[in-house]
Amino acid sequence: MIMRAPVAPAVYARKTIDAAINLILDPNHHTWVKAHWGADYMHRENVFFRSMIIQALTSRENLLKDGKHLDILRDQVETLSAALDASPLGVLNDYPGECYPIDVFAAIASIRRADKILGTDHSAFVTRALRGFQGDMLDKRGLVPYSVNARTGCHHEPSRGIGNSYVLIYAPGLYPDVAKTWYAQYEKYFWQERMGCAGFREFPNNLPDRAFFSYDVDSGPIIDDFSIAGNAYALAACKVNGRFDRAFTIASQGLAASWCLPDGTLIGARLLSNLQHAPYLGEANMLFLLTRQPAPGVTPVTGGHVPRIVYIGLLVFWGIGAMLIVLSIRGLRLAHACRVVSSPRADRRQLVAWIGLIAIALLLLCAGYGMWAIIALLLAQLLPRPTRA
Repeated sequence: MIMRAPVAPAVYARKTIDAAINLILDPNHHTWVKAHWGADYMHRENVFFRSMIIQALTSRENLLKDGKHLDILRDQVETLSAALDASPLGVLNDYPGECYPIDVFAAIASIRRADKILGTDHSAFVTRALRGFQGDMLDKRGLVPYSVNARTGCHHEPSRGIGNSYVLIYAPGLYPDVAKTWYAQYEKYFWQERMGCAGFREFPNNLPDRAFFSYDVDSGPIIDDFSIAGNAYALAACKVNGRFDRAFTIASQGLAASWCLPDGTLIGARLLSNLQHAPYLGEANMLFLLTRQPAPGVTPVTGGHVPRIVYIGLLVFWGIGAMLIVLSIRGLRLAHACRVVSSPRADRRQLVAWIGLIAIALLLLCAGYGMWAIIALLLAQLLPRPTRA
């Protein structure tokens, strides 16, 4: 039975929605793009940022339906689509000299999505925009390259896991036949199963072996070629493309790594977020990825399997919980069986040390160092206990 909340999220979270939009539109928070594009940053290339504005305002109008900020939305949709349409190769830069076709693709999808809000029709633009993702604009595997020269089309980086996953979330809604080909190639060159894990690589399997561990600002940690961010977004991409078998396999690992607490908190996702500025970003992202549905006309493929790493992760999760319960019970029994003997001076020193570690943990948490804050809290729990008679 489906239970519905008595009040819609758009009602009880209205202040949060408005605060988010005010933050996105606040010129004081646009310094990073102004530095690149100058005062005309809202009408000069700047694809990633302008696409973000379009997506945010479209989502807001879908939720609140009050017509606010539609002038900004319409301006960005019309000017960005016109600039992309007039570009030599169908792509523009995110930053001067930096063109990421995956962001261009997402921008095209956001423009098409905004049509439903604005009552406009950019279908002809979308059809023409495919030129930016055909022929020489693709890498030698037939996939969207990670970065190119917007003027010449020369590839700087070939396709990557995070890029393919991101593009394939939107591709079936724009170009269904092309999406089928891209997904097949993605699975052919990027899917791997080894060391008890299964998922997509960050780099193609026919490239020379890479380091066991590396880190990239866009993909995050890369472990044994498995892409953390690439597989997170692949969960949504697989669902949209009807590959529930792959989505099931990836989701089982993602949920095991999330370490869900009884109150619903996902510790894994929380630790990967900025605990000071955006503590819920990871969990919000998981909600987005898990709720994507197959594109119209897609026939879902079911199945999948649970990799061994999931069972290992659950064993560790439940093992730590069981160990804490056993230690707590043992401590209670000892407290009843033994008489505690301690000196007031030792107790004062222990209290000061405990308060100090808790204060350090709070400062680290406020500074955004969540992992170090947890370590400080653990040290506070490991302080010597009073001696027992």
